[in-house]
Amino acid sequence: MASLAAARAALVTLVGASEESVDPPATYVYSSGTDSTRLGGSSVEWEFRVTVSGGMQSNGAASAAVATLLAAKLSALQASPLYRILRVSPDQVRTIAGGDQLTADIAVSCKVDI
Repeated sequence: MASLAAARAALVTLVGASEESVDPPATYVYSSGTDSTRLGGSSVEWEFRVTVSGGMQSNGAASAAVATLLAAKLSALQASPLYRILRVSPDQVRTIAGGDQLTADIAVSCKVDI
């Protein structure tokens, strides 16, 4: 098991996420927490949200960019023994860096020590 910080850092590296707002296409990682159900000892199943941004909502190519990013991130996550894919959201509009961007989320989890 890894610490929460180590698990997040490994996920950021795995999906090529940015730690600050950047021009799309972009990927971000957010912590989604845990329900604190113990898995034995001090470990819990922790959820993260991998958010991909395809660009401004008004850009017709944004949906294709989101689909392309989702495919790449899902492939990397499926190849990893550490992270379990929980669900994938539909496209949605979010305000990132002051603009409305088309995004989608991949919810993943992994075991962490707390």
